Amino acid sequence: MKTIIAATDYSKEADNAVNYAAALAKYTGSTLVLFNAFEYSIHVSNARVSASLVDAAIATNARLMIYTYNFLILTARKAASSI
Repeated sequence: MKTIIAATDYSKEADNAVNYAAALAKYTGSTLVLFNAFEYSIHVSNARVSASLVDAAIATNARLMIYTYNFLILTARKAASSI
């Protein structure tokens, strides 16, 4: 099985790369895996960030990943319906 991993930081450039990876995965019959990782800078770590702030950042990241996934699904459906 072929797998394509597309990393995203939710920037416009990353969106373009994810869209390209999605088209390539569709063309080759591969599985597409979206990936995002983030870390706090040392300055944030030294500031003793509360657990609730960390939880909020993780939740925001999860929402962005779901948004990106849903966008890919809608784009694929539009492309399929125009064929």
